[in-house]
Amino acid sequence: MKTRVLYFALAVAAAAIASSCVKEQAEPMDPEAEITGQVFEASHEVITKSTLVDLTPTWVEGDQIFVSGEKGPAVCTFVKDSGNKFQTEEGETVESPFYAIYPAADGHSVNRETGVFTATVPSLQKIDVKKEQNVAQGALVSVAYSETQELQFRNAVGLVKINIARNDIMAVKIEGLGENEFVAGQFTMKLNGDEEPEIALVEGTGLTSVTLNTVENYGMFTPGEYYATVLPCNLSGIKVTFSRKTFEYGENGEVTGTGSETISVQKQSAAEIKRNAGTDLGTFFTYEISTAADLLAWNEADAKWTVWDVVTLKDNIDCQGVITSENWTPNEFKGVFDGNGKTIDNLVIEKAGTSAFFSKLTGAVVKDLTFGSGCSFVSTATEVSSPAEGANHNYAASLAGAVREHTSISNVVNHGTVKIEGDATSGTGGYYLGGICAYNIALGAAGEMENCKNYGEITFAAAPKGHVYCAGVSGSSATNNVLTLTGCENHGKVQ
Repeated sequence: MKTRVLYFALAVAAAAIASSCVKEQAEPMDPEAEITGQVFEASHEVITKSTLVDLTPTWVEGDQIFVSGEKGPAVCTFVKDSGNKFQTEEGETVESPFYAIYPAADGHSVNRETGVFTATVPSLQKIDVKKEQNVAQGALVSVAYSETQELQFRNAVGLVKINIARNDIMAVKIEGLGENEFVAGQFTMKLNGDEEPEIALVEGTGLTSVTLNTVENYGMFTPGEYYATVLPCNLSGIKVTFSRKTFEYGENGEVTGTGSETISVQKQSAAEIKRNAGTDLGTFFTYEISTAADLLAWNEADAKWTVWDVVTLKDNIDCQGVITSENWTPNEFKGVFDGNGKTIDNLVIEKAGTSAFFSKLTGAVVKDLTFGSGCSFVSTATEVSSPAEGANHNYAASLAGAVREHTSISNVVNHGTVKIEGDATSGTGGYYLGGICAYNIALGAAGEMENCKNYGEITFAAAPKGHVYCAGVSGSSATNNVLTLTGCENHGKVQ
């Protein structure tokens, strides 16, 4: 049984996640924006509003605030393309002084006699990734008091930031390690002028976890940075649980169903999450490679690889004198390999059976990686079972021999040579070679290749005893599979 080694980093921010030097700039009123009701100008502390764009708060269409006054209350809707303006419904008027809450939601209210607001930090926060949101709409709870129609909102929540590197994550659950460490629930908040607001959890409403998922049921997050909002709290440690989508296959390779797999990681260090500030959880399960020695050590530790791994190249890698055909073994990979725009060069692999960087990619993500012109991948024809598929096949490619099960490959470029040579005296298998991958055998599951380019020469020079598939980008795709190529190009000679 393989031992799982989980890599992750967690850093606790000492101040607000967003820099205090970020300023809110009012946008000019769009002359075409329709104003029919009473207008309120909503300004804010640094991280208030419904979504965060490069750590700059931004109202989005559909946002609503609740405003209570001597006459009212009213729900006010954001005026599209107006900057920071909200309006009541036509003919509806609220009189000062004004108490306001974002978002307008059931259970959010204010006691005008005491000036105490009541609101809720939700335990389930759904993010619309198709609209490029990075925080759930309505989760950044904030309140305001003003005697004019200019509302200065103050945040009620803290933020937990996390970087999702995979493209199959369905949900992320965040909770404290101790008992009764509440991160969500109903609370009261009272403004005290320029002093820090008073925030208190309503007894009996505390919730010990916050879960991020997408607006679309069973949808998956786009890789990137996301934020969970939590009550200001002190945690003895943090537990993060990831759920990833999995697929079930029938005898003929067709997808018969979907499921999920979860994994949890704990950080024992205490964390204080303040109002209008936060904690940065960083990227989990990371392995960084800076040198050829790092790359070789990582390859030799394949028994510890997991589907959760996120591997990142931090520099260009020159393999000459360090990695050879004798000490490099193409292995199966199921995680995320981020080339980070870097180049692997002088990787020369000559193997019987499979010659490639990976033997097989299974449900993996590979992106932004280049193989230099000094690379060479040569497979010697053989009857020995290939490590890629367990059949008498021969594979040659820069990136992978075989590609399976919803693997995503993007922005991979090859300048190296790819070749199959020799004479197999027997066997029933075939020969597969391509610039990026040799064989897509995705078992009914759609594979994707986007913006991949091959410039290297591809040569079949063996005496074949079976079928031969040879092409510029992907050598072959099995007839029962769907391999989608978008923006891919071959510039290399194929012979």
